[in-house]
Amino acid sequence: MIGRGTALFIIVSLLMTLAVASAPARADGCISKSGYYVASLSADINPGATSFLSASVANAEAACDGRIVFILSTNGGDPVSMQSMIASIQSYESPWNGTFVTLIAPMGAFAFSMGSYIAEASSEIYMVNGTMIGLATPPAGENTNATKGLSAFTNYMQALTLANGRNQTAAGLMVSQGLSYTAAEAVRYDVITAMLNATTIEGALQELGVPPSTPINTAPTTTTTTITQSVTTTVTNTQTLTKSGTTSTTTQTDTITQSVTTTEVGIAIRGIAIGGIAIGTGIAIAGIAIALSIRSRRGAAHSSGPRTT
Repeated sequence: MIGRGTALFIIVSLLMTLAVASAPARADGCISKSGYYVASLSADINPGATSFLSASVANAEAACDGRIVFILSTNGGDPVSMQSMIASIQSYESPWNGTFVTLIAPMGAFAFSMGSYIAEASSEIYMVNGTMIGLATPPAGENTNATKGLSAFTNYMQALTLANGRNQTAAGLMVSQGLSYTAAEAVRYDVITAMLNATTIEGALQELGVPPSTPINTAPTTTTTTITQSVTTTVTNTQTLTKSGTTSTTTQTDTITQSVTTTEVGIAIRGIAIGGIAIGTGIAIAGIAIALSIRSRRGAAHSSGPRTT
């Protein structure tokens, strides 16, 4: 026989279970945001990178993934694209309330120039050993809508860093003095969140608690293949002329060579599962250029010239 206390416990448990099961989705349509979305960019900061990050944020929000891990290695790029990428990061963090993490990896990677601003705009920054961040001095004469001059870039970097609770003074020196920091230095000066023990991307993701089955979505890459084919066509024209009882035959052979060049640009967008199988899709864009060269040779083995018989 069930006691009164046990019965009450069962009833309360059932009510709590029903309440959770029937809980409406939040305004953003997500009941929970416990998943990870991993994106990887190893390229310049340009409009293509902006589109890639914007799409990554949209995909993460659609999947209700509450943490984006952005694997970054870049020499930098243009400030306008950098600002657009930071806008995507900020829209994901607020009002969507996600956590944006920049991971500078693997060993040998770096977040230089505009890449360091993107990193400092993130809630969390992690670096593996053998990586660097900094060299954020803007190009001479740089002038954009939101940033004008070295002082403005420095203030912008400091504001991004301070908003995420890191050392704005050390971050500002990456701009005003063009400093760069190793992973160990960045930790010591509180420019990043932490340095990881791993040296590989897979190891770093594992340290960050990303499930092994999580795919790594990489930025599109392009490959160009050029194929040239030659097609030769021979046209023979024979004329017979009779004059004053004498018949002569003239034979002319024209050789037309067509050189057909096909250029295919493949755009590959890959999703790679950690420890799994690489999956790739390609889009081929073909353009064909045809060049015609006509040669007329007479009296040779391949082109017989006028011949009287």
